[in-house]
Amino acid sequence: MTEDFLYYIYAILHDPNYRKRYGEFLKIDFPRIPLYEYEFFEKYKKIGKELAELHLMKNIKPNPRIIVGKDRKIEFVRYKNGKAYITDNTYFEIPQEVWEYKIGGYNVLEKYLKYRKGRELTLDEIEHISRMVEIIKRTLKLTEVLEKISPLK
Repeated sequence: MTEDFLYYIYAILHDPNYRKRYGEFLKIDFPRIPLYEYEFFEKYKKIGKELAELHLMKNIKPNPRIIVGKDRKIEFVRYKNGKAYITDNTYFEIPQEVWEYKIGGYNVLEKYLKYRKGRELTLDEIEHISRMVEIIKRTLKLTEVLEKISPLK
């Protein structure tokens, strides 16, 4: 039962309408969590559980075909036309909306790759990037659903 409320709160905090309406307050104070009717609570709880499991990387399978090219050492990070280049000949195929996803003002994937500049990526790191791409894709889809069902329209 306690987990139900945590999932509900997690979904509320990912609701784009909530973030728009209370964005200024969130910068200076703790979030205030509205209590919606049971119907909304159940929907938010379900989506919140999906989001939490995603962000904990549960059941996310990597896509080994995300990287094209043989070079694994990151020389630079440059994004163009759905491709995040790490060398002139090697890139990751990443949709633009996923590439532009930010947390705390930082572009998640760009920061991850730039932190590793000058290093050769391991297979585990490539799989991690693949999982991150899938998590962000699904997060974006779930936040779209939250935006549509939100009572804060």
